[in-house]
Amino acid sequence: MIAMQNVDVVVGGGIAGLLAALLLAEQGGRKVVIIERENQVGGLLRSFDYGEYGVFDCGMHNMYETGIAPLDELLFSLLPKDEWQILEGCSRDLAGVVFNGIVQHNSPFPDLRSLPRQQWESCVLDFFRQLEAQDSRNYDDAWEDVSTRFGPAIAEVIDAALRKQFGKSAHELVPFSTRLTTLSRVVMFSEEPFANLMESSTMRDRLAWPEQRTLPAKWESGRKSYYPRKYGMYRVIDAFRARLQASGVEILTGAQVQSFDIAGGRVKALVVEQGSGKREIALGRIIWTSGLPAVAQLLNLDLSSYCFDPPRKTVVVNLLLNQRPSMGDLYYLYCYETGCHTFRITNFTGYCEGAPRAGGWPVAVELLLDAPLPDAESIKRLVLDELKMFKVISSDDNVIFSAVELLATGFPMPSIKNFKALSDIRAKIAGVKLANLTLLGILSEENVFFQRDVLAQTWSKVMQQEDIDG
Repeated sequence: MIAMQNVDVVVGGGIAGLLAALLLAEQGGRKVVIIERENQVGGLLRSFDYGEYGVFDCGMHNMYETGIAPLDELLFSLLPKDEWQILEGCSRDLAGVVFNGIVQHNSPFPDLRSLPRQQWESCVLDFFRQLEAQDSRNYDDAWEDVSTRFGPAIAEVIDAALRKQFGKSAHELVPFSTRLTTLSRVVMFSEEPFANLMESSTMRDRLAWPEQRTLPAKWESGRKSYYPRKYGMYRVIDAFRARLQASGVEILTGAQVQSFDIAGGRVKALVVEQGSGKREIALGRIIWTSGLPAVAQLLNLDLSSYCFDPPRKTVVVNLLLNQRPSMGDLYYLYCYETGCHTFRITNFTGYCEGAPRAGGWPVAVELLLDAPLPDAESIKRLVLDELKMFKVISSDDNVIFSAVELLATGFPMPSIKNFKALSDIRAKIAGVKLANLTLLGILSEENVFFQRDVLAQTWSKVMQQEDIDG
């Protein structure tokens, strides 16, 4: 067994792990090893390479400003300035949704104006009635949350969309589930009557501007997003790798932590297995970005009382089309249509001028499917039928190339049962009181999910570590 001394270890090679390792190495001057169980780093920002048909991102991903200036400068410096395509203002994140049989281009939030007149009137009446009953309580389930925020008529609409996405009712899901996509607000009025209502923060928190392209500048976030001009988030991951290697960081792929040696309130060492070999690493600090249950098991915590609701399987179907997809200027399109399986359609050309290749336009369709899964050909058939239903393509003949990919780690199941278990596991891990263990990444803290939140969390926690002057 090979031994290494006084090393900082980062477990997980997603963007949180890559950033943490870079900060430790470049700003802390530490010897760092990254341990990644997959055969490539990048996590959700990894890519699929199909040779002559080019590289595809793993669904829709951009880089978003975090609002932390030195962090944003570091991330932007990964590529030369002229290799970024900047997306800002109303064009920062153009998205749509399939709702009530209509492909919405005006807003990614459900537009209730498309509902039958009587149902829309019930939504409006309930909404204003419910404003009288607002309180600041934190609710346990999504139904309580949305029915209090919007009234029962709109809650029914949101419940149907949640059932379509997750296969569970709003009563079974946490309030955060509505924020994972675009169900935290709704469109209810046209611009003229809504303009004055927007002055109220209560209204802005619940109602979306009806046309995203005309959103007044004062209501914009002011933050930009950016994406490689030549296409491919793998360029960002490659840039991370180059910086890490230049700083002496060792990256172990296809590797897993087998055990911890704990003494004196610290993880003194760990054993990592890679292929047929093992090595022991004596630790300075350990940063864990690879999920709570895995580290809890290494700490010998009893998880036998937890029975998790399994997530739906995340499947990505990558397509190369012989004509631009009929999505207008949208970057992506969610689907809340009951009976459909599409979760999101991404038009890469919408936000990257360098996306077209091999005489075609790349598109990714993400699906959330229950097990057992259909075979790949059946999944492809399902996708093509729904793309034609949404009029994104007109014919099967539009497809030059297709590939079906099952993700090992996909979209989480935001059920009350799962989030309660994760909360308990966080508390149990904290109760072990290990001075040199830091947890980072998706759901390592309550409601830390989106990339910008993960990056901000990573910056904050790593820069607060001893020996790094933040």
